[in-house]
Amino acid sequence: MVPRPLPPGDAECDYAKFRFWQGDLSEEHLAHAEHLAKAGKNRTVIRLLHGLRGEWHLERGEWALAAESLREAVTMAHAVGLTDEDAETQLASPSSTLVSSPIHAARLSNWQTQGGCPTVPSPTCGLPSVTASRRRSMPLRPTNRPGLMASLMSSATN
Repeated sequence: MVPRPLPPGDAECDYAKFRFWQGDLSEEHLAHAEHLAKAGKNRTVIRLLHGLRGEWHLERGEWALAAESLREAVTMAHAVGLTDEDAETQLASPSSTLVSSPIHAARLSNWQTQGGCPTVPSPTCGLPSVTASRRRSMPLRPTNRPGLMASLMSSATN
């Protein structure tokens, strides 16, 4: 049986996820995958990349950029009758809804620089987040493409 080629941007999206879980994702990884997916009209991968970009921005504390990317992922899912539970949940979190008001955005910015808890209660306030070093020790999400993760990991160490 001859293996079917992957849709455009699919492998690059998986690689971007891998880089995210390794803690060294960059905008270049996301932009490259998105460029290929757009050229190949691969809406599924484009939507997944918006969600990944949103999650990445959330981790970096870039709330407005995260909200923008997550909203795009949700909008794309709804346009074809799907839901994106991950993006919708992240949009509903207190951190990302604070950007709706300049006052709240300023408070959040102050909180980030001072290291305290925000003035709005948060279920994660005071709890440790998954750090890059801990994330590296976590197992990668399973993939339905045998050998893909092994090839990605070998190329990442080169």
